[in-house]
Amino acid sequence: MIELRSVSKSWDGGQTWSVKDVSLTLPEGRFLALVGESGSGKTTTLKLLNRLVEPTEGQVFVGGEDISTVDPVQLRRRMGWVLQAIALFPHWTVARNVETVPRLLGWETSRIRTRVDELLSLVGLDPSIYRDRLPAQLSGGQRQRVGVARALAAEPSLLLMDEPFGALDPVTRDALQRDILRLHAELSLTTVMVTHDMAEALTLADQVAIMKDGQLVEEGTPRDLLNGASHPYVRDLLQTPLRHAEALHALAEAEDDAGRAP
Repeated sequence: MIELRSVSKSWDGGQTWSVKDVSLTLPEGRFLALVGESGSGKTTTLKLLNRLVEPTEGQVFVGGEDISTVDPVQLRRRMGWVLQAIALFPHWTVARNVETVPRLLGWETSRIRTRVDELLSLVGLDPSIYRDRLPAQLSGGQRQRVGVARALAAEPSLLLMDEPFGALDPVTRDALQRDILRLHAELSLTTVMVTHDMAEALTLADQVAIMKDGQLVEEGTPRDLLNGASHPYVRDLLQTPLRHAEALHALAEAEDDAGRAP
């Protein structure tokens, strides 16, 4: 589905590089997490996939097609795009926000309405209750669900997400993460998510790519990384989720011991 061939991006004629010589392949149907600290190049790499950023060097292929030959507007309409900031149009209803791209594509009104109701149901929002509400009448989690529905409205096969859960409270974040995994499977999506949270990446993705200073330093499945990450930076990133897992395991054992005590 996605292939990056020695892709680099510089904003100053090659003096510094936001992304440097990144090569990556993502098969169809996989869920990739791009992980790294602020300034690592992960969001720039994501934007290279829909031509919001153009590479200085290298090539990007989506579905076997060199995207430099595709009109960028048409390319983006073929992809879902979910932002942390959500960015719903505040003066439009939920339904009008969701149907933005199908309208641009010239879908028939009946098809649009059916698709809106279908997607609102899929993301856990009853259309009879929410389709005519304004964004200001929704909670943060509900607005993000509308953002996901809007991203999926034109039936894309590729979903791009930039820190989609970062602004949500833990309970809402957990629920939406589980819904994203369900949608990824049910709709046979190929998904690329940017996150700084290694635990989130290990939980959601089946392929994880870690970036530092614009370079791809390590890539693998969650199991591969947990069983033997080779790069020191990656091993450091793994320490936090491992400590949390060990603490939970210790707590569970302590509770078991207390339950067995006479």
